[in-house]
Amino acid sequence: MQRFDNKQTKALLAVLDHGSFERAAQELRLTPSAVSQRVRALEAQLGMPLVERTRPCRPTASGRALLQYLRRSKLLAEEFASTFADSEAF
Repeated sequence: MQRFDNKQTKALLAVLDHGSFERAAQELRLTPSAVSQRVRALEAQLGMPLVERTRPCRPTASGRALLQYLRRSKLLAEEFASTFADSEAF
């Protein structure tokens, strides 16, 4: 199974959520160059482009699939953490 760098996936999510590297950089408190480097590193790891660098930025087909995976895994992790936290209260 593929392991993803958390900083790289956060950069990708921010770019796709905000539609630009500049706004993603503001949210992440990084430079646009740093955000771009993180996204490019993730693209290099996977061997495919994930972002259409248009205005606004859009995910490629591969980017949409990864975006869906990342969002689902985040929801599952939150659900698990919530369930685990609730069971400790008993």
